[in-house]
Amino acid sequence: MKHILLSAAAFTLIFSACEKKPETENSAVRVTEVKHSKTVKQQTINNCWIYSAASWMESLSAITTEEELNVSESYWAYWHWYHQLAVDRTRSLEVGGGWGKAKEIIKEYGWVKESEFIAAESGAVLSERQECAEAKVLEELKEGGRLWFAPGADNFKEIRSPEKVRAVLDEAFTCKEENQKIDGLAVQKEHKKSAEGTMFKVPGKSDLQSLAVTLEEWDYIQPKDNFNSKSKKALPTARDQRYYDALEKAIKQALNDGQPVVIGFQIDFNAVDQNGLFNLSTYAAQGAGTKGAHMVVLSDYTVKDAPNYGTLPEGNLSAEKKQAAIEGKLEYLVAKNSWGSTESRKDRPWIRDGYSRISWDFLTKGFVVAETSYDGVTSEVYSQILTAVVIPKQYKVIWTP
Repeated sequence: MKHILLSAAAFTLIFSACEKKPETENSAVRVTEVKHSKTVKQQTINNCWIYSAASWMESLSAITTEEELNVSESYWAYWHWYHQLAVDRTRSLEVGGGWGKAKEIIKEYGWVKESEFIAAESGAVLSERQECAEAKVLEELKEGGRLWFAPGADNFKEIRSPEKVRAVLDEAFTCKEENQKIDGLAVQKEHKKSAEGTMFKVPGKSDLQSLAVTLEEWDYIQPKDNFNSKSKKALPTARDQRYYDALEKAIKQALNDGQPVVIGFQIDFNAVDQNGLFNLSTYAAQGAGTKGAHMVVLSDYTVKDAPNYGTLPEGNLSAEKKQAAIEGKLEYLVAKNSWGSTESRKDRPWIRDGYSRISWDFLTKGFVVAETSYDGVTSEVYSQILTAVVIPKQYKVIWTP
């Protein structure tokens, strides 16, 4: 593999650098066998982790009832910020997070439909409220703002009382004077569905089970935890590759069974080709580009070298072909994204159906980043691209270290 030397740039494993996209149109594409809601949404701030959690829930709903569910990402953003400001009393606002944070929010604050939080956005692909709400809250956190407090101040509890924090958030999510007014607490009291009271059908089980149980039955896996080099000072070894091979089989089996597997990965937009496939060859040809961490929900995959079949494309395959695919070589994963969908974006012409294709080689082979230490010495550091997999616990990664 050709290693690419990039300029020094730190990647963060929290999904706080999710790429946000300009407004796009709705899409009714359902790629294949893992059931998803028809609408491909579009984030406006760096909270792809919230959108992936919503897509995951909407997929479970589609599996259970085949009814279209539109979970409110804005509701989760509201209470995520409330918790930071009123409970944790942070001095800043963090929109980034990850699967663990999504679990915490769902378990504590439940969920609502978008129509129950912001009726005007019930059918929208893009939430304008989140972007302008973030800007307004950040203004209130500056010196002189309603949520700002001086270091060592003894009136902190008064400044950040639950009532005052909610008042700021209600105004922020209303955004404009002519907008429908938001009352976060009233919405929660009237419409909140708890994780314990929300029942879904999980593939492979005959009985419905609660969202709370389902959340606990999905493992959050970080592949780097199984590697020899925890410090990222080396490219994957043969031992590491054995782990990736086992992880690949687990992911494919889960997808075969209709499970909406979630992955987190490091993106670079110079790695995507004209067909929308993130891959190492395109990355090598174009060099470093815009980077960030991202989280998506999988829907399908393709393989080559499948026994008796060779290449198996996207689509709902027969049971025999699915089994053969387990033994084939994974080429790329198909993921429902949170960048919207369009045929007309000139800067991202590869965004068409709202789904992204991500090469397994790109996710697992990685690339080299030039890192400059404090003494001025530059060293090469392996950048982990596949950072997380969220998958039901029954799909065990069986391998020999």
